[in-house]
Amino acid sequence: MATLAIASTIKPSFAPFTAAMAVMDPKSGAVRAVVGGGPGLAQGFNLATDGGGRKVGSTFKPITLATAIEKHYSPKDTVDGSDNCDIKYAPWGTVPYIANNSSEGSGGFADLYSQTKNSVNCSSLRFMPSLGDPDVRGVLI
Repeated sequence: MATLAIASTIKPSFAPFTAAMAVMDPKSGAVRAVVGGGPGLAQGFNLATDGGGRKVGSTFKPITLATAIEKHYSPKDTVDGSDNCDIKYAPWGTVPYIANNSSEGSGGFADLYSQTKNSVNCSSLRFMPSLGDPDVRGVLI
């Protein structure tokens, strides 16, 4: 089913676009499906399992929000998403970790929901330390 979802979304005419998907059981955390592909990949290369060394990108943002809600934060709680965030704590080991937002001028103070919806890098990076390790770390590495 996961393979079909990717195949029906990433059409051959979309080359060089690719996709990867990991499906987890929300109750147990068990991985139910892992698939990665698309017309832009070499035959036999699975982006989800063979793409080592790639950054997690925006994947960590909804995971950070879900962890925050699980820890009784509200999606309406605010966080600073301003550019040029220098993170003193980085669960993946590179400290300090300096990041920017993908869109210049994005961020500023806004609620967690809006920051996640707008894919603001710095808001999630600033908020992760308050969630604690290993709650977010386990998903990131």
